[in-house]
Amino acid sequence: MTNISFDNKNLFTTQKIYNDHWETGIKKLPELLKRIEARKQGFYTMFDTADFTTEIQKIKEFYAKSADKYTDIVVCGIGGSALGLAAIENALPKKNAPNLHILDNSDPDLIFSCVQKINVAKTLFIIISKSGETSETVSQYLYFSNLLKKELKITDAELTNNIVIITGKSGFLRDEVIKHKLTHFSVPENIGGRFSVLTAVGLLPAIFMKINIDELIAGAQKMVKLFTDTNPKKNLPFQFALSCYLSDEPIHAFMPYSSRLKQLGAWYTQLLAESTGKEGQGYTVISAVGATDQHSQLQLFSDGPEDKLVIFVKVEKFENNVSITSSKNLSENNKIFENKTFQDLIHAELEGTQKSLQEKKVSNMTLHISEINENTLGQLFLFLQGSTAFIGEMLGINTFDQPGVERSKVITKEILGRSQ
Repeated sequence: MTNISFDNKNLFTTQKIYNDHWETGIKKLPELLKRIEARKQGFYTMFDTADFTTEIQKIKEFYAKSADKYTDIVVCGIGGSALGLAAIENALPKKNAPNLHILDNSDPDLIFSCVQKINVAKTLFIIISKSGETSETVSQYLYFSNLLKKELKITDAELTNNIVIITGKSGFLRDEVIKHKLTHFSVPENIGGRFSVLTAVGLLPAIFMKINIDELIAGAQKMVKLFTDTNPKKNLPFQFALSCYLSDEPIHAFMPYSSRLKQLGAWYTQLLAESTGKEGQGYTVISAVGATDQHSQLQLFSDGPEDKLVIFVKVEKFENNVSITSSKNLSENNKIFENKTFQDLIHAELEGTQKSLQEKKVSNMTLHISEINENTLGQLFLFLQGSTAFIGEMLGINTFDQPGVERSKVITKEILGRSQ
């Protein structure tokens, strides 16, 4: 049983989706699944492979012998090499975990600030790039490897005490692994960066942050069963994807009513935008947080251009439910807070926002999650990855490439080369 349910009835009542279109759409599920299977992507098939089992065991063994060595974890990665981890850390904060620093930019101020905060001798640098050639990540590896040698007066052979590399089968970083005998983990060849959160890319840093990675994996495996089910009534990722596709809105506002899911919105922004933005098609994603963005973006959603699908995420049970007040002497205006909790308040705010958008016939639907924990987050990752794969097939594009991004990387290196 999954901890996620999905409600799209508002799309029908506002006539954004018609019943006959829905009935036609759900008949296409078997064919869409065949197309996805033909692409041989590992984000949902990897869990049953021997390589995955071996890699997870390797992660656990490395953590067991290294857990007490480090006060800080510095992750050098960008895009899919960083956003998933940020979502995990945001959703699942743990006490007594090392300080985590995610360097997801080549911004010199960000890097300088990080160096000021850490003791390099007690820091583990996790360098992540599937290609092994990502300019931002390679430059940070070069910087921190030199810093370690200078500060600790060590040789290249001793870098393995403070540097771990996660990369693919070839590239500069793979060459460095071989040259300096560095500890390393792999990004499977059939898994792209934005689909890699449940590989070593996300799981190695997560285990150091005291996250239960077995539960993350177990949650994802639950959702795989639904994602591969040919019954459209059971396949939640397909239902979600079909709702997105048939609503035909070019802008999707992803709006969890939980501060702990804010970074999940940033991760989903990359996932959907980079996967679907091709051949003149795709979706622009707005990442919002309820109730915060009721006071910044809701005006646009409500009265702006009619081009948005608002996707609410409701947490049914918060980990910490706090009473607003115990006072019985409240003013008339504040009596609404009597015997209420902050969970009551945020749920009321979500419902109020839903109804206000419904009155304006703004497209909206809701994901319900029972609570935020490792298992549920694993389900959410796979749910959104699976739905994105379906959307790509509905659009008739390759969800898993990124030609526009690759071109910018080539030009960047040409510019740097000219300035030598």
